[in-house]
Amino acid sequence: MAAFLGNLRNVVIAGFVLALVVLFIHGQRSGWNNIVTTYRQPATGGTVAVTTATLTSSINQYLKSSFGYCANISVTNKTTTPVPAWTVVYDTGSASQYFHWMGTDSAVGSIHTTKASSALLTIPPGGSRWFGFCAKYTSSAVVAPVVKSVSVP
Repeated sequence: MAAFLGNLRNVVIAGFVLALVVLFIHGQRSGWNNIVTTYRQPATGGTVAVTTATLTSSINQYLKSSFGYCANISVTNKTTTPVPAWTVVYDTGSASQYFHWMGTDSAVGSIHTTKASSALLTIPPGGSRWFGFCAKYTSSAVVAPVVKSVSVP
């Protein structure tokens, strides 16, 4: 767990540094709010949320640049009982995933399937869990990532 938190801290720090570098290069000096507004925009161009009777899943891109992006995907339990196992299928669009955290990931092309991999990912009633990934663009035509399905096995 300590190694995971250390890696997560490094990803957050790298993202903050990247945002500051982009602001410096582009000469924008309007403060932190501009970073949040510019780089934490939701995904567009497809389904960004999927809802079933049991679960809701949505994607939120951040650290978006001309080279790629990172995104978090949330899974929310809409029932009154814990959900110990769940599966989310998502498409990274025109990007190739190079880093993934939380859950067990498998892929065929740009289509990824992530499953809960430990008791830490059990979703309590009304609660949410998150996993995420970073991806680099593989073409100049940028297609946003989308959640395709969420299910309980």
